[in-house]
Amino acid sequence: MTLYIPRKRRRFALTAFAIRSLARLFDHWLLLLAVALVASPVGPHLRIQYSFIDDGGGRQTMIECDYFGSRGMVRKPGPNCPVITIIDTRKPNRNSRTTSPESSVFIRTNV
Repeated sequence: MTLYIPRKRRRFALTAFAIRSLARLFDHWLLLLAVALVASPVGPHLRIQYSFIDDGGGRQTMIECDYFGSRGMVRKPGPNCPVITIIDTRKPNRNSRTTSPESSVFIRTNV
């Protein structure tokens, strides 16, 4: 015959396990950040070069800008070209010269 020993049930054992697991996951936050940067189509891009029109009197208007990011080179049109910007490469850029309409990654062509 075995002796009966009541088991103590912890009320929030599953919640505590989930929080501990999440804390362990955040120990590797740099690796998670690198994976998210490569996997995400939305991310920071750095302006490499831009073309402009001289309006006279020392004023210049930007025509288009070339950015480099995790998805390669991206060309954006417009007068507003910040040095660092967040670009969504899933959306096609209507004003850019691209070979495929589903991406905004460009190939330089002579016009």
